Amino acid sequence: MSAESDGDDAPRALLALYDDALPVVYGYFVRRCGDRGTAEDLTSETFLAAMDAARKATPPPISVRWLLGVARHKLADHYRRRPDRFSVPVAELPEPLDAPDDWDVELDRIVAESVLAKL
Repeated sequence: MSAESDGDDAPRALLALYDDALPVVYGYFVRRCGDRGTAEDLTSETFLAAMDAARKATPPPISVRWLLGVARHKLADHYRRRPDRFSVPVAELPEPLDAPDDWDVELDRIVAESVLAKL
C-alpha cells in the first residue's frame, strides 16, 4: 500500500492513500492507547504531520509504512507530554541510610592528590 510520490505529487499521493491508511493508523493508536478519543487525536496529528512533510521540497516516499513511523513518533510525543510521566514528589525520596564513611572521604582525597600530582 503505497502511492508514488515525487515533489509536487506527494500531497496528492497522501490523499490517495488516506482511505487505505486511516484504519491502519487509527487501529495502531487504539491498540496502544486503549482510549478512542486519544487515538482519534493522535491519528489527526499524524495525518497533519504527514501532509506537512509531503509539502516539503523533498518529501519522503509516501506509504502506509511511513505513516506508521510518523504515528510511532506522535505516540512517543504524547507519552512525553503526559503530566504524570515522572511524578515522584521530592518529599517521598528516601533518606540516605548511612553518613559517608571516613574512608570514602580519605579515598577521594588520595585520588584528587594523585590527579593533581600528574598535572
